[in-house]
Amino acid sequence: MTVLAKYQRLESEGIWRFDETEQRRDIIVSIGKATITISAANGTALTHWSLPAIERLNPGAMPALYRPGPESSEVLELADEEMVRAVDRVLGSLHRRQGSRPPLRRYGVPVLALALIAAMVVWLPDAIIPQLARNSSEPGGPPRERFFALPPRSATVRMPGRMTRCGPD
Repeated sequence: MTVLAKYQRLESEGIWRFDETEQRRDIIVSIGKATITISAANGTALTHWSLPAIERLNPGAMPALYRPGPESSEVLELADEEMVRAVDRVLGSLHRRQGSRPPLRRYGVPVLALALIAAMVVWLPDAIIPQLARNSSEPGGPPRERFFALPPRSATVRMPGRMTRCGPD
């Protein structure tokens, strides 16, 4: 099966070069569900290219030149027009899909974050306060006033250069 429902199997002849220093080789190219397989004439797979990573080097020109990514030195040359149309159709479809995020990610993540914040604001205080009160009244635990006590009414405030006493005398 191929990525295109129109074809049961899509293969073509082409020319492949691993890098600029190597000689070009006659190969067989086949499109699968997620990759392009480049094989030698005897059927031995030489390499697999991921469909979303493939770039066309000369849009609109024939023979079509492709590479598996921006930093790659590999080049695939295809002269079969039907294979070029099929590869371009798949690449166009993949690049259109990469530009838009799926609705679940677009709306689901913010909705989930808002739901968590709402749960923390509404539910969490009602759950924590009784727990703190229960823990503070256990035998051997700290006294209850320690958790809920106000600061002492009389306090000394230190200011640079002088000392001030606040509160009732």
